Amino acid sequence: MFQLQILFRGDPFLDKIYLRDWQATISYTRTVGEGNRLLLFLHGLSSTAADFREIMRTPAFTEYNTVAPDLLGFGASDRPKKFDYSIEHHAECLVELIDELGFDSIVLVGHGMGGTIAIRVANLRADRVVGLIVAEPILTEAERGYEKRFLAYSEAEFEKHYPRLVRELSVKGDAEPDLAYWSKALKTAEPRAVYRSVQSLYAVTADPGFKKVFATTRLPRYYLIGENSEPRPVLSMLEENGVVVHTIPGCGHAMIQSNPSAFADVVTRCLKEIDL
Repeated sequence: MFQLQILFRGDPFLDKIYLRDWQATISYTRTVGEGNRLLLFLHGLSSTAADFREIMRTPAFTEYNTVAPDLLGFGASDRPKKFDYSIEHHAECLVELIDELGFDSIVLVGHGMGGTIAIRVANLRADRVVGLIVAEPILTEAERGYEKRFLAYSEAEFEKHYPRLVRELSVKGDAEPDLAYWSKALKTAEPRAVYRSVQSLYAVTADPGFKKVFATTRLPRYYLIGENSEPRPVLSMLEENGVVVHTIPGCGHAMIQSNPSAFADVVTRCLKEIDL
């Protein structure tokens, strides 16, 4: 029997858009709020759009429209064979998504690799992006983490050994919760997308000027770091350039999954200071 689904403001629901420039469909979770204002949540290698669902239900966000896409190659989005999964092209896909959705004022909220991509999107859509909130993005070579081990393989070798690598991460997750969250997300990802995204991420951050792009962008900028995360030497330079730093209590890098309420609270504080 057909059941009519009744949506209330703040209820996340799934949608998708065909990206003509890339001949691929991108899936996303969204909520409907007021006006023409959008919070665009961007996941990293350690999550998918689904991990933002609880955050998107936060009462403080009901006045905003929210969208959390699965990047191409991740979650429920397409895995186009001709897509190179570079940071640049991930960003360009999101620009097309933004253009299709049609919102005038956008705040980008990016986690991990999603934060790195958000910095590029902010530059590409400076006419619409009014704020940038990034949670432990990779900005420099020194911040490269566990995923650097992936590049010890060739792409073909990585695809062959991918199931074993994910299982190993899952086992390590018994002692390191962040890896447990990560292994869960990687089970839904295309191996080629993971490998090429990491490869591009490292190429981008090998440029010492990349962190300066974020530091000097003329936007309200916020950097979120987990209380249990390792210190980030880059923070002092960012703060000197006007970036506001907030600590998310009781968590490490996987702050969205392990403490979503605290993450949402800090994002709400940032939004109060942004003209959205």
